Amino acid sequence: MNAIDHVHYLVETIGPRGSTRNGEAQAARYVADVLRSVGLKPVTEEFVSARSKYQPYALSAGVELLCVALFWFSGKPGALVALGLQAINLVAAILELSGHANPLRWLLPKGHSQNVHTRLQPRGEVKRQVVLVAHLDTNRTPLLNASHTWELVFRWLLPASFAGTIALIALLAAWLVVPRPVFRLLSLLLACVFLVVCLLMLQADLTPYTVGADDNASAVGVTLSIASRLVRQPLAHTEAWFLLDGCEEVALYGAETFARRHGEQLRQASWIVLDSLGGAGGTLHFTGSETLLQTIRSDPELFRIFSEVAEENPDLCAGPLPLKTGANATDGSALARHRLRQIALVASGPPGNELLELHRLSDDLDHLDGDLLECSEKFVWEVLKKIDAEGSSGSYPPEGTP
Repeated sequence: MNAIDHVHYLVETIGPRGSTRNGEAQAARYVADVLRSVGLKPVTEEFVSARSKYQPYALSAGVELLCVALFWFSGKPGALVALGLQAINLVAAILELSGHANPLRWLLPKGHSQNVHTRLQPRGEVKRQVVLVAHLDTNRTPLLNASHTWELVFRWLLPASFAGTIALIALLAAWLVVPRPVFRLLSLLLACVFLVVCLLMLQADLTPYTVGADDNASAVGVTLSIASRLVRQPLAHTEAWFLLDGCEEVALYGAETFARRHGEQLRQASWIVLDSLGGAGGTLHFTGSETLLQTIRSDPELFRIFSEVAEENPDLCAGPLPLKTGANATDGSALARHRLRQIALVASGPPGNELLELHRLSDDLDHLDGDLLECSEKFVWEVLKKIDAEGSSGSYPPEGTP
């Protein structure tokens, strides 16, 4: 089976693969069966994850609305309580965006998910390691991803919400010192922002899941096809790992869990994240950086290798991209938090609309480009060969590279 065959199975036979839902579990069993069928020994590791990426922000906005109500109706004691709640809420929201434990996560429902991983030994002595990463789950289809205009709103919504949180803290503190009515009136303007955020987050969790032909059956298909190819044509001195992870769509829980459990073992590995590789109208891009709450940069040596492969294969039309997708990120962000050497490959659209059909019902087979999928696989194959060649010569990366 080639990459497109795997995409068809994931989309048509399994369908939507919501995080912690049955479809995601079916996809995990499918990839494990495929890996086993080509002679590999896949391992399935379970973990506990959030069930929604939107609930933490809905809860946070709800707390902010409660704080405005306390400010208006409970006098000085209410303002003091609201100030304390807002301070905790701000820290929790920052921790949530950074992928760390926080009160918002503690209070919300959890579910069970799984990562599937395996590895393949090279022909000779192991001198390098590479990890291909692709997520199994698909996202809901919220209004915030319904069009390019809504995606622009999404990009600015969370920064506006953070600014509103800080502004409300400032208003509460100022009122406790100088209790002027204007501070309460200003808090109503902030309440409008919080209400919009809360309603949009609640609406998102009422929408259906996409079948995710591009995001991310395309990358899963490429990963499985590469694994099969490497069984037949192993690298010379590079041990290849394959990670098909769950719950990427709900704050990167799968990659975070795998990095925590296996990061030290793979500290010097080259981590290549594959995400959304076949969207019709897209062009191959490798990330120079990703920006969510903060900007994380790709490993410079991996970026150099990807750039050289792009130059050596102009027919693949690949190039660098500073990825900015609002409240979304690839698994590379989670890996970077563990100081792992990562880079991501995506097939993006025109500037300002980086990932095509992102989290829409139109992310289906009709909007998938089979030729682009083949180009993606060829590019990854050329990258693996170059990493292996440089690793075999001892030139990449130098031992002890952080």
